[in-house]
Amino acid sequence: MKLCEFNGGCMGCCKNRSRSVEKIKDALQKNTLEFTEYKNIKTFRDRAERSKLRNGVCLNIVMIEGRIFCPLHPMRNSGQDLRIGYCLENFFCRTAILFNQWDEIKQNDFLNFVSGQKLDAVTYSINIYDGNLLRNFRKTLSI
Repeated sequence: MKLCEFNGGCMGCCKNRSRSVEKIKDALQKNTLEFTEYKNIKTFRDRAERSKLRNGVCLNIVMIEGRIFCPLHPMRNSGQDLRIGYCLENFFCRTAILFNQWDEIKQNDFLNFVSGQKLDAVTYSINIYDGNLLRNFRKTLSI
């Protein structure tokens, strides 16, 4: 399991610049509405300047049925990466880097810890990127 797919998905790699859950959710709602209006993924992607953000959120991130994802990701486009030139497609936050280095048992322990927090996808994303979930998990290991 990848952290970006867990708990409704994560947009930490998009390095959103807002800490307001409500502003992020508003941006996602508007992005998603625009996404559903476009017939072509490239037209959706190209609808604004590459560096333009909405409430600190990338214009290409959407939320459908409570799941955050990037429709430009190669997993959604038969391997074609439509993010190139639009984001830092190879960026991983510190939490994801460490998670990927752990053995399966520690990864599962962390995922169980995160599940117990009962966070929505936006709050999860903020706390994965900021390292808050990682710090709190590490505290449980030293108890």
